[in-house]
Amino acid sequence: MEPFVIKLYEKGIAKRTARRAILITFLLMIAGAFLCAPPLYQKGYQMEPRQPFDIEQIFLLNLNTATEEDLVNLPGIGPSKAKSILQYRETHGAFESVEELLEVSGIGEELLSQLQPYVYVN
Repeated sequence: MEPFVIKLYEKGIAKRTARRAILITFLLMIAGAFLCAPPLYQKGYQMEPRQPFDIEQIFLLNLNTATEEDLVNLPGIGPSKAKSILQYRETHGAFESVEELLEVSGIGEELLSQLQPYVYVN
């Protein structure tokens, strides 16, 4: 059997067979990648449009919907000031601007400047 293999090798048949096997394997891998690709790469796939969002609503606290627990997490706001803010909101209605916090007892210019990066009003 060995002389037969040696003759094939000498004629280059074994080399060609090995090259063909490698080529076929490579082509099968590429075909498999396309067949198993996510829909984004398949012809005719259309992505659903993303809903626009307001970055402020993700990272900032809305003064008109904030709870006492939310307000206590703000810098410089303790339980008593949180209750004062909620009381003001119940009495005067929704805040029209962040600066309206100055009308809440216990909140001055300095505290307002600390709060402004964290709150908004819609």
